[in-house]
Amino acid sequence: MSLESDLKSHLQTAATSLYLLVGTRVEYGPLRQAQALPAVTWHVVTRAFEQPVSRAVTGTLTHLQFDCWDDDPAGAEAVCAALKSRLLTFTTSAHSLTFEGEWEVPEPEDVPVFHRALQVAILT
Repeated sequence: MSLESDLKSHLQTAATSLYLLVGTRVEYGPLRQAQALPAVTWHVVTRAFEQPVSRAVTGTLTHLQFDCWDDDPAGAEAVCAALKSRLLTFTTSAHSLTFEGEWEVPEPEDVPVFHRALQVAILT
């Protein structure tokens, strides 16, 4: 399986605090118009391959941005906290995850949605 499919499967596991907040509303790509909230979207920011002199690829470092959405600022923060907690359990022998930052993303005042972003790096 790919990193993307592994992640989606991991994040949509039932009986977790993230699942209780967003259910299966964890999507790769942008937030869809009229998407039910709260939700999580995510995308690849960069992907670099470790390739020493031997030219064999020995690992891949992927930077991902996760976006937590809700119609309430406290809700977006709660989704982000649940996402961080769930991502901590993604670290396995095949994946090493590092948190790189979290921030509030300002939206236009006439848009009734709140948005927090979380960036991670995953070495596979």
